[in-house]
Parts: sequence; C-alpha cells; structure tokens
Amino acid sequence: MSNPSQTSVPVFTTDKDAEDFLDQDLSTLDVSQFKPTRFEEQPKPAQPIKRTRR
Repeated sequence: MSNPSQTSVPVFTTDKDAEDFLDQDLSTLDVSQFKPTRFEEQPKPAQPIKRTRR
C-alpha cells in the first residue's frame, strides 16, 4: 500500500511536462508501481548498413 506522503508518476501530455517532473525532487516517488522489464538487444549485423542519400 502507498504511503500518503509518496507521489506517483502522472501521465504526461508533453515532453516539457515530463522534463519538469524529472527536474523536481523524486525522493518521495512511490516506486512500488514500477514493474521489472527485460530488454533484448539484437546482435549487430556483421557489416554496417550503408545508407545513401537520395
């Protein structure tokens, strides 16, 4: 259960809103709402992909 003095992450509508949230003191952030996530890194191709300008 959350502590009333803890804050949760709001839904952001702009990048500016997210930046402003991250600029504040996040020591009271309720991290119990987060879930672990696994990311898979794909292996890099043997040869770099060459991109050409059109």
